[in-house]
Parts: sequence; structure tokens; C-alpha cells
Amino acid sequence: MKKQSGRIRVLAILLTAVFLVQPMHAHAKTALTKETFDSKRYADTYADLKAAFGYDHAKLWEHYVTFGAKENRKVYTIGGDAVSVPAAAQSAALTSANFDSRRYADTYADLKAAFGYDHAKLWNHYVTFGAKEGRTVYTTAGVKVQGTAAAPQIASIEQMKQYPAFRNYMNDAEFQMAYTAARVLVEPLVGKDQLTQAKEIAAIIARQPRSKSIYQTHADDPYGLLYRGVASNAGFVRVTGFLLRMLGIPYEHVNENGSGHQWVRAHIGGKFYCVDGQVGIVQEELGPYRHPWYIP
Repeated sequence: MKKQSGRIRVLAILLTAVFLVQPMHAHAKTALTKETFDSKRYADTYADLKAAFGYDHAKLWEHYVTFGAKENRKVYTIGGDAVSVPAAAQSAALTSANFDSRRYADTYADLKAAFGYDHAKLWNHYVTFGAKEGRTVYTTAGVKVQGTAAAPQIASIEQMKQYPAFRNYMNDAEFQMAYTAARVLVEPLVGKDQLTQAKEIAAIIARQPRSKSIYQTHADDPYGLLYRGVASNAGFVRVTGFLLRMLGIPYEHVNENGSGHQWVRAHIGGKFYCVDGQVGIVQEELGPYRHPWYIP
């Protein structure tokens, strides 16, 4: 027993010696940031991105933070490290609910002087101006976010401008105001299923203080209801559609500018629903283009 015990001790000493003389060359991976992000390799890896953005570093980084990380697209740092965990996705998690508005105000004296600690106004500033200005913000969990505003599930103002029906008589400033107001309304809906989103949007529109009118300038566009409290039949549909479109829910404007009732026909989960903000309902169609309450 003593002989075997001695052999075990010798073996243990030899293994320890081998371990100690091994070279310590563990490679510390470079953290993925906008500065270390290998945008050229990202573009070369994905033909669709290269076609859309070329080698524009800022746009490629914005794509990764907003969409690519959630799509599990592979990226590399300039040092050659592959990033398998979408570390940058935390930037896209910033919403009104977890935005540290107090810290934002304390960081920027001009904002504190203008808005104090008003959460809604500070959030609106960041979404509208601060992100583009590269202002740094934090989530309430202490995650640092710089130069990227909010959730990828919400369409940008540039994307919304691609739909001429929304524009109507709005100038650029009015369109921006309508977008900002609409964004505040839909942000709490991000992450919910589309049917729930549609139901809550219909309820939101039904609660808006308004008078039904076809004679005022903005009665047919989102600015009219959200800022002037007026809406025509078409106006109710367009502001409902505006909110749905921001969340990526496809829809049709039924009986647009016709003499009868108008409503939104939304395609959700393989079914068609009547989403009517005038009366605050979301119900499955009785048949193609058949409103559950009105005969077109």
C-alpha cells in the first residue's frame, strides 16, 4: 500500500509540474462596440446588407444593433473575434419604460433647464433628437446606450414617410409631431402579440378626445386627431393604421374616402380582423370585407 501511495504522489507532482509549465496565452476577446465592430466583414458576409449600405460603418452598426443581433447574424470585431452572443442587442432594449430620464437630465444641463425631470418630455427629446446627436443615456438597470434610440419593433419616421396616405396635409414639422405622439402610444405595446396590440390600439383611438369633422384641414391625417382632436371617417382609419404600421401589422383601408363607413382590415395570425378605432372594437370579419356592425 505504501508503494502505491508513493507512486500516486509522484504522479500528482508530475501532473502539477506539466500544468505549471504550460504557456499562459489565453486570448482576451475584444468587446464589441461601434469602434471595434468590423463593418466591412459584416457587409461582405451578407450580400443584402452590402447592397443596401455598401461599407457605411454607421449604417451597418445601426443595422446590427437594431436587427442583426436579434436575427443572429454573425459579426466580428476588427481584431478578428467572432461574436456569437448578440452583446449589442442591449442597445435596442431601451424603451420609455426603462429609460433613466433623471440621469439623462443630470448628464445634460441644457435638457435639465428645458424639461426638468419630466420623463415624457426627456424621452421625446431623446427619440427625436438625442439619439441622432449621439447623446449618451442609460437604462434604469444601468446599461449604457449611445446613439441608438428605441425598440426595433417600431418603424422609424423615415419608414413611415414611405406611406403617402398618412401624409395628407401635414408638413414636416407636423409629421414629426404626429410620429412622436404615436410612438409614445405604441411603445408600451412592444413585445405583446399582434392581436393584443390591435385591441389596445383600437381602445387608445376610441379614448382620444375628439370631435368628428370633415371640414378641418387635418381631419384626414394623424396630426388632426392626435393634436387637434378632430377626425373624419378617413382620419380615424389613418391614425389607427399609423399605429398599426409602426408595429409592423399589415392592414387595408376599407372603403377609403367612400361615402359609407370606413375601417381597418388587419391581417393577424392568418385571419382578417376589423379594427375600428371609432368605436374601439377588434373583431374577426363576418366575411371578406364585412364589418361586424356596419354594412359597407
